[in-house]
Amino acid sequence: MRSAAQRRIEVLLTIWGTPSWANGGAGANVAPSHPSDLGDFAHALAERYSGSFAGFPPVRFFSIWNEPNSSLFLRPQFDSRGHPVAPRVYALLVRAAYDGIKRADPDALVAAGETAPRGHDRPVAGLRDSESPGKFARLVAAVDPQLPFDSWAHHPYPRSDRERPGAAQPWPNVGLSGLARFEAELSGWFDRRGVEL
Repeated sequence: MRSAAQRRIEVLLTIWGTPSWANGGAGANVAPSHPSDLGDFAHALAERYSGSFAGFPPVRFFSIWNEPNSSLFLRPQFDSRGHPVAPRVYALLVRAAYDGIKRADPDALVAAGETAPRGHDRPVAGLRDSESPGKFARLVAAVDPQLPFDSWAHHPYPRSDRERPGAAQPWPNVGLSGLARFEAELSGWFDRRGVEL
């Protein structure tokens, strides 16, 4: 953080991963057993980088979890019957972390989402479980329409390094060319004017 500040690089801190003591050793990509543990950590992190402590540069931007619509980062994505469960878990994580960050630094900006660009929207044998960003965000909004966040983060990566960055991806997957639609849909799902990506 100090090196970034010395080089005038503004940092976005992404809170991701669960230590083994917080989820019974289930793995870093399994949510904490108690979302309040994440809230406490987020509070401590935001307080440390609030600009109130000498030697610790301030951080204005935070995001909660990385690609929660992929089992690589948040599992399980589906229950044993193939129904999505990650959106509900993710909403609890966002609510806890957002509260912790804002209690420490009300001026901090907190992004939810940080979604991966593609997903299968159902379990597929031999492939990592995932949900498309459009479906995942819609389900998060259905679970908690008043979910607090300042913006939605998204990774609009192309499907491969051989594909042009702006190549269309079939909705509800979202690449660069689908960002405007995604932004509009997010505003509708969360019933807010101007949700920003």
